[in-house]
Amino acid sequence: MKPNYLSLFVLLISILACGFPSSTPATPTFNPLPPTPNLPFSAGPVPQASIAPAVSSFRDDFDGALDPRWTWLREDPSAWSLVVTPGWLHINLSTSGYLSSLPSNVLTLPAPQGDFDLRTKIRFSPKSNFEFSGLVIIFDQKMVLQAGRAFCDVGTCVGNGFYFDNLKNGVTVGGNFGKPGNTDDSLVRIVRQGNIYTAYYQVDFVNWMQLGSHTVDSQPISVGLIAAQAPSAGNYAEFDWFEISQP
Repeated sequence: MKPNYLSLFVLLISILACGFPSSTPATPTFNPLPPTPNLPFSAGPVPQASIAPAVSSFRDDFDGALDPRWTWLREDPSAWSLVVTPGWLHINLSTSGYLSSLPSNVLTLPAPQGDFDLRTKIRFSPKSNFEFSGLVIIFDQKMVLQAGRAFCDVGTCVGNGFYFDNLKNGVTVGGNFGKPGNTDDSLVRIVRQGNIYTAYYQVDFVNWMQLGSHTVDSQPISVGLIAAQAPSAGNYAEFDWFEISQP
């Protein structure tokens, strides 16, 4: 019987075809992911420090223009000037104050973190009860420290002099540490050490005299300058410079 060569040939071709892979494998299909959106860092409230960074070292001599880092609280542009007395910041006293309501034209910077030293030179002659100008530290709208030149002849007040007030909800807390002094030009200073704030003044431009200390456990929000508490419009205060430093 003759072999069927045709059948053997077909069988051999089939075996060889099964033993080798295809020379062109199928290419897999990839579905690209959609682009990632620009998500915010936090969905919660933005901390104050990320809005305006705290200032750790700062000085403004009020020559020509205000430093852009300043922020006015309740600004009245007609009531302050840098040209009335060149080189000085001139502020008309607000008829409001933290003892009664929110004063206008409070000039502020974000409070430094940790201990700090605030200083300013003031030219001011208070004429009526409670008129005040000087440094201010703000903890919230109803809690501030203020140190500077003022007039008060009520109770144990010393009249025309220097005062350091701790004001909470419209009330003076812990005394006002009044010291008599009727000089027009003076230096005022507040030093923070932890939760203790100590105020000083200088009339001879050589020796610091201590006013007193207040303890406040809250973190300050801002620091700056204030001229306020006038019973009627008319008086003003001027500031030659303002300075912040940290140890």
